[in-house]
Amino acid sequence: MARTIGHPVCRRARREGFSLTEVLLALSILGIGLAMVMAVFPAAIEESRNSVENVLGTIICENGLSICKVRVPRASVAGTTLAPVALSSSARTYPADSNDATRGFLVLGRRLNVVRNEYQLVIVSYAKRQVSNDVKAEFIGKSIDPNATQLTVNAGQKYLLQLGSPVIDAATGNYATILAVNDQTAVLDHGLGSAGGTLYFIIETSGGSPLSGAKVSPAMTVMVARTGLNQ
Repeated sequence: MARTIGHPVCRRARREGFSLTEVLLALSILGIGLAMVMAVFPAAIEESRNSVENVLGTIICENGLSICKVRVPRASVAGTTLAPVALSSSARTYPADSNDATRGFLVLGRRLNVVRNEYQLVIVSYAKRQVSNDVKAEFIGKSIDPNATQLTVNAGQKYLLQLGSPVIDAATGNYATILAVNDQTAVLDHGLGSAGGTLYFIIETSGGSPLSGAKVSPAMTVMVARTGLNQ
């Protein structure tokens, strides 16, 4: 029987590529994904910066408390309502006794029990814009609902309403933080829990006057401490 021997036929497997529609769809998905990732970065950076500021603010407050225990005599904190505690500007800087620091702290203090050497100190760390500026606790006479989360002031006092500023009750040391400002009204993160009477705000000054147009308080962190003081 005759067999016909022929050359084998080589068949190349057919390879299909992506269509233009598929490529465009893939690029669209990739673009959306990259846009979402890029949108997260600024928020993450801001959150990281805030965390660093909070930690540093707490360190400055703890440093301030240590300085007060050594340098503030009992006689200088005589009242039963909070009042600014006198410390030299260099003693209030961070690092301590630095002449070119923009960070530091201020202190409000009141007497709790002289016999037992108990005092309440409210320490506020801050970051000011310029070395030559100062940071002050300014007060107004104002009674409020202890549970209110809004605070309204007179037209001449609205410069005190700055984002991030603590609102401190001089009678108790309770404080809330300003979250938003609408003209003469501030929104607080919670009620003070007390009726007020005298309220302190933290502002930055230049030449003894409040900074013009300042919207954000230099305040970083607040620490309320019950402590003893030197003789």
